[in-house]
Formats: sequence, structure tokens, C-alpha cells
Amino acid sequence: MNNDDDVINLYCLHVSNHILRNRSIIIKNNQRIKKNSEKGDFCEIRDQGFTRPQVLIVLPMRNAACRVVNVLLDLLASDSNFIVRNKKRFFEDFHEKVDHAGEKPADYNFLFDGNKDDCFLFGISLRRKSLTLYANCYKSDIIIASPLGIRTATARKADGSFKADYDFLSSIEILVLDLSDVYLMQNWAHVKILFECVNQLPKETRETDFSRIKHYFLNNLATKYRQTLIFSRFITPEINNLFNRVDNYAGKIKLIPHYPEGSICHVVNRVQQIFRRFSCEDHTCLSDQRFSLFINEAFIYF
Repeated sequence: MNNDDDVINLYCLHVSNHILRNRSIIIKNNQRIKKNSEKGDFCEIRDQGFTRPQVLIVLPMRNAACRVVNVLLDLLASDSNFIVRNKKRFFEDFHEKVDHAGEKPADYNFLFDGNKDDCFLFGISLRRKSLTLYANCYKSDIIIASPLGIRTATARKADGSFKADYDFLSSIEILVLDLSDVYLMQNWAHVKILFECVNQLPKETRETDFSRIKHYFLNNLATKYRQTLIFSRFITPEINNLFNRVDNYAGKIKLIPHYPEGSICHVVNRVQQIFRRFSCEDHTCLSDQRFSLFINEAFIYF
């Protein structure tokens, strides 16, 4: 589907609402547990994961991360008493002035305006009255990263095993992959590594209160309860494969927009269109054979 500002606003609103509601539930349950302990009663409450981060937003470049953070600030920092920590540092690292000399298409400006660096990973800690950028990953509610940033943090060792430090992805409840088609122009292998690391059982406990962990985390069924949102401008076999790998207990849905007829249907003078079929035994050579057919045979029709 088209990735415009409305889509970013929508999933940012959904993410912030999810975190704030969960935080309210945990605070109320803390009070309930304290009150019952004073009475000597025991009540089983399951409202947490292995680690604190609940949301992972994957973006291809820093300019996209800057847009998402701006939307979060617009949604949450409307109150003058709201505190934003490390804001100056963030915009120094992620914002970049753009020279608009020369006209460029709208999709080019959307993708490449601003900072185009594709390696980053940072955490956001969210409270009702404050937001902290560059929070420690294990003390964050939202992780915003690029596929390369995740790959760097979870790089394989020489023996083929992963580093131990990707436990912060063990309790992700919402996974957002925005501009998925751009990952194809970077390195799709990083996306595969990302899915191998998310919602895995952690290597260390990290002061985890196991009495309050949700059962599906303990049973290693987190992927079936995780909400995965994939946004792309077009469908490819790789993105379809990613969609098919999502195995959620509540099912899944794919939305493909239908566009009106293109301008070629309204050309006054008829344009001759010629379609030529050719055989190809090896799909890896498809592009080369198509180009060879074009330069060797296409011009005989004109």
C-alpha cells in the first residue's frame, strides 16, 4: 500500500496507545498485588514479558526514523509539561538539511530527503509525562532500528552463533516493517536475520519476575501472538514469503489497493503496443535475456 504520512500517523498512534495502556495495567496490578500481600492473599497476574521493549519499528534510513519520532512527539508532547529528553542530540544525529536545488519526483523526495544513513538502532522510553530518546534497549518501550542496525547488534560470531545481546527483542508484541520494498534495494538477508532474532527465548534472566510473565512467552509461542504490520509500495516474492511466515493465531490479512486506469487509456492518438513472449530456463538470467531481446529485435517493429 502507499506509505504516506497518514499511514505513519496511524501506526504511531496504535503503538503509543498500546504502550500507555499496558503501562496503566501494570501500575494497577502493582497496587493490587501490594494490597493483597498486606492481607496475606496470593493472586496470579500475568501482564509482562521477559524484557521491557514491546514494540519494534523497522525503517530503512535515518530520515524515515526522524519522521516517525516527529509524529510521536506531535502525538504525545502536545502538553507544555511533557518532557522530551535527548531531543537535541537526536536531531543532530538524524536530521539533515536538504538542498532542494533542482526538481525531483515526489517519491524520490520522500525516500531521500534528509539523512540517508542506513545503520542505526536506538530505544525510546515512554511515560505519560515524558519521553526519553536514546534510552537503554532494556529500559525502552520502543526500539527503532534499520535492518542493518539489527544485524550489527546481533552479528554472528566466527562459529556461526549469535551474540548474546539480542534478548531485548524477546518480548516484542508489535513489529512494524515500514517501507519494506526499500529493504530489497539494501540487503534482504538482514531482514531474514531480524526475524530469526525476534521473540526468541532470552539467554539471561535480567532480573525478570517470572511470576508475572505471560504464558505464551513462557511457552515460546510469542510469534503467534505478535502483531506484525508490513507496509510496502508493491508486492514481491520476498515480501510475500515474509507475509506467509507470519503465523498468528487470530489469522492475517493482506490489503492491496486498486488504482484507477492509467493515463495511457486516455491517449488521443492510438499507441501501438507490442508484447513479445520469450522463454527463459534460468530465472537468474531473466533480466539479461530481456535486455538482449530488446536491443536485438525490438527495433524491427518501428
